[in-house]
Amino acid sequence: MIRSILALLIAMGLASDTLADKIYKWVDKDGRVHYSDKPPAKEGDKAKEVTKDLPDLNRSEIYRTNHKLNKVFPQISEVEKQLQRKEKESSDEAKARKERICEQARRDLKILQGRVDFVDENGNSIKVSEKERAQRAKQFKALIDANCK
Repeated sequence: MIRSILALLIAMGLASDTLADKIYKWVDKDGRVHYSDKPPAKEGDKAKEVTKDLPDLNRSEIYRTNHKLNKVFPQISEVEKQLQRKEKESSDEAKARKERICEQARRDLKILQGRVDFVDENGNSIKVSEKERAQRAKQFKALIDANCK
């Protein structure tokens, strides 16, 4: 969407530049009428500048439209740049958070695969059966397989 709008702006800019140039009309030696933004290359052909004969309405309307679009779209593109930066930052933060969780899960799994003594928050030893230990290890492995590379 933005690319097509930018292409339109560029085309309008080029069109406005073209209309701002002089337009020449001449008849060649064979009687054919030519219009161009450049005078004829041959010295014998006499060119008349017809830019003044064109209605100003078309030219001034293009200038006004182009001016309005140039006012609006640079602001939108700056807003889009800010949005893209925020999205990238949030995705980078999410990736970093996910990586920290994965590292912690890998460490916990490694600990659970060996001999483990579980302790509560008071430092007292908790008896955990081999079945419970294997179940916790299985949960960590599933978490790692599902969410980590």
